[in-house]
Amino acid sequence: MPDTIRVELPGGVITGDVRRTDAALRPLTGGDEEALQASSATGTLARAELLLERCVDTIGGVNVDRNLLGSLTVGDREALLWQLRRATTGDRLDAVVECTSCHEKLDVALQVGDLLQAPYGEQPREHTEQLDGRDVV
Repeated sequence: MPDTIRVELPGGVITGDVRRTDAALRPLTGGDEEALQASSATGTLARAELLLERCVDTIGGVNVDRNLLGSLTVGDREALLWQLRRATTGDRLDAVVECTSCHEKLDVALQVGDLLQAPYGEQPREHTEQLDGRDVV
């Protein structure tokens, strides 16, 4: 079984009164790829959720389940997917982009770390905003 790595989430999740921003995940295995192929999950979101359920072990020391993953922000889930990609295939991302004007191709090399947001500072549990004269919490 591959080693588990620890990563930081930008926002994290609050369980009880504790904000949990650290996660433990492991690289993809052939078994994960087979499960993804055998799954009836269609669409990018469903397939991403399946991979996260299989590969993320804990968040803030709490065992991951569908509810805990569902309480993460989209940004935290995206960060976990980038970290999963990094753990599985490495930090380097090679891409070819095409200019929309002249159609010239350009090779681009990035690092997964370049795409990750640093952890946010302390955030209030609730935020109130006025919308059409009503408070939205």
